[in-house]
Amino acid sequence: MKCNEKPALPLGIMVVRGNIRIWKQNGITMGLNLQQIETDLLRHFTQPSFGEAFVKFVEGSTAITPVVVLGHRQFSTLFPDQAAKLQQMKNVIYDGDPDFAVKVTAPVQVIFANFRIGGVERTEEYQWLLLQSVLPHTGYVTPLQDWFSTAMRDNGEGWLAEACDQEYQKKISYIVLSGFDNTETLTVMLKSFCEYTEPRDDNELIVVLNGYTEFPQEAISVAAARGFSVKTVFRNKNVGVALGFNEGLRMANGEYICCIQDDITFSQPNWDRELSGYLDQYPQIGIVGGHTAFYTFHTDMKSPWDIPYCHVNSTIKGRCDWPLMKQALVQVDQTVCICMMVRRDLAMFDWHFAPTGLDDLGVCMEARRKGFEIYATDVGIEHAMITSVIRGKLDQQSANARIDKGMQIMRAFHLPYFVETYGDMIRSAASKGAINTPQDMERYIKVLPKAA
Repeated sequence: MKCNEKPALPLGIMVVRGNIRIWKQNGITMGLNLQQIETDLLRHFTQPSFGEAFVKFVEGSTAITPVVVLGHRQFSTLFPDQAAKLQQMKNVIYDGDPDFAVKVTAPVQVIFANFRIGGVERTEEYQWLLLQSVLPHTGYVTPLQDWFSTAMRDNGEGWLAEACDQEYQKKISYIVLSGFDNTETLTVMLKSFCEYTEPRDDNELIVVLNGYTEFPQEAISVAAARGFSVKTVFRNKNVGVALGFNEGLRMANGEYICCIQDDITFSQPNWDRELSGYLDQYPQIGIVGGHTAFYTFHTDMKSPWDIPYCHVNSTIKGRCDWPLMKQALVQVDQTVCICMMVRRDLAMFDWHFAPTGLDDLGVCMEARRKGFEIYATDVGIEHAMITSVIRGKLDQQSANARIDKGMQIMRAFHLPYFVETYGDMIRSAASKGAINTPQDMERYIKVLPKAA
């Protein structure tokens, strides 16, 4: 081999599995990520094949002139077997040799054996050689640096992009909305969530603490100990459901957004992968609910201040009571943020429904406006397992006010806004007829097979 010849070595290839790209090298696969990328790349570039190539490079150089190997200390740590070969080669002098200064008596070729960028001219041995009459001004080469630097120049952007993708491109972002210091309920919910949901590199958990005065460390520690990547939003003022979920959405990296309330429990392993699987399988579906089905009809209003529509819905508290949802994927008009999986581009809540009311229904209607269908199915979720949706003294006071004085004042804006925006998509009053339960809707809706 000529002394200036730089052998080409295998650098690994990228293969795709689902939405996660994997680096494959010599039959070994590993996912590149920011935490491990330096370690993984060092492991790759310290394969014995690189050490052997360096030894051959040095051997070829000795046919022309004696060789001084600088950086031998690190080389011997990374390539111990190959370093031992260098020590036995004729016409090779290496730093670390106690007789180094004695052996350098004639013009030499300096070969740097260190990975360190810009490291050769900083070594004491090289500075000493400069003072001798044995070293030309251009007399050193850096084959190891050349190999890995060329690889990094040609492939580094792709490798770094892959590592960033592992962190910032997720399959599912779970956004849990919890309000008014509802710590006890949140803790139970997250314990149940962690029992039936698998932490993976392609998911993340975001907990929005909406109107909290103390950080619920125990609840968050449950998820962290399970292995979830957990982000939290702490707000000392409650901004309602719509803006609360939007706070989490701003931090989310998921392809799919799973909106979850803090007062549910789970009983089905991998419930989330069933819901996301429907979005993978059916591109026409924009949202999949995991608990509740709604069908919305206009009403014949006797007064402009009557409620302008009515709902036919499955039971909200407890397990879903519609048998069809246990057997199939059922098309619905709307589902709710008790638990719903939404395509990211459809997940923004409309601020017009703040602070609380019709927010998730609006998300569903907006998705339908854009041409998507809404479905729901039972994935083993139970709602309101400890208390009701009433949380803490502040929310209890609000509930008492509603009982004393009627619906929230903002409903006088929310309801007509909903009808003005989506009225053409609401079922006619005449079409309701004898439809009073979800079972009555079964002959009017589409049903898809449930995942096995």
